[in-house]
Amino acid sequence: MAKTKAPVKTDTKAASKPSGKPSRRGLVIAAVATLVLGVGGFAFKAKSSNTKPESAHGEAPTASSTPGAPTASATSAEHESENAVVAKLRMTFQQMQSQARRLQRTDEDNHELRNENADLRIRIEKLKLECSSQVAQARTKKVSDTLGQETGTEIGRTLETIDYRAPTQLLPAQLHVLAITYFKAKDYERAAVLLTHLLTQEATKEYRNARNYLLAGVSWYRLDHVKHADYYFGKTLEEAGEAENLKFHAQARLWRAIVAKGTGKATEAQTWLTELVDYHPNSKETAWVNGKKPQAKREVASEPATQVPAKDEGHTNVNENH
Repeated sequence: MAKTKAPVKTDTKAASKPSGKPSRRGLVIAAVATLVLGVGGFAFKAKSSNTKPESAHGEAPTASSTPGAPTASATSAEHESENAVVAKLRMTFQQMQSQARRLQRTDEDNHELRNENADLRIRIEKLKLECSSQVAQARTKKVSDTLGQETGTEIGRTLETIDYRAPTQLLPAQLHVLAITYFKAKDYERAAVLLTHLLTQEATKEYRNARNYLLAGVSWYRLDHVKHADYYFGKTLEEAGEAENLKFHAQARLWRAIVAKGTGKATEAQTWLTELVDYHPNSKETAWVNGKKPQAKREVASEPATQVPAKDEGHTNVNENH
């Protein structure tokens, strides 16, 4: 019985375990392994088929003892054919290995490109954010400059920025009552809108008096619109110096001193305080400036300080004559 060598077992455990969806490189490696196994099996079969069987005594039979045995030239031709097949398979295997290496390099390059692309996207987003920030800063500065020119401060409110509008279905007298009510409730936005409406309309010029000008000035001052505030305080002083207007004149001079001081005009503020003391020596406002306790108490919209009132320490009588 002819003895054949056992086929060599290929260790397939050395291959890396696939994880998830197989990549193109993994598929190529699997194909190469399959081809190697096929080539090995083919070579083994070719070798085993050409092995001469031994005789019963362990000696190879001679050409004369085996009828139909191949000649030496036939055997040589078969060997050459087998060598050519093996050489071709070896070349094919080398080509596949080279292709696998190229695919591996392509995958690595692709991975690097993806990382670079992600880096570029992050940089683009950062640049967009910086650009948006710069645009926002430029717009904020422009708005601040515009408000500074229009209102005297960078945070001042204007009529355009206030949503409230004067009701059209109310009579002027009702609008006036509503304006005083809002002022007492410290809703200065609506009070400013209503008082400005009453003081600028030709049909309501009977409301153009020292008291309403003063209330309008205080309302706008509370909204940081110092230009409007100073304008209405000036209109208060333009009203005739009648007895009933003197108390409003005193308050208007004090408020103009506060506005001047808040806008960095110290000399002008001192001038208004001097006028206050000269024109109204016995007024409550003069007593506050001089640090003295006022003789008579008058109900005011907000409590003053003992020195020159700060922005939130001004005062205005809103209950008299109403």
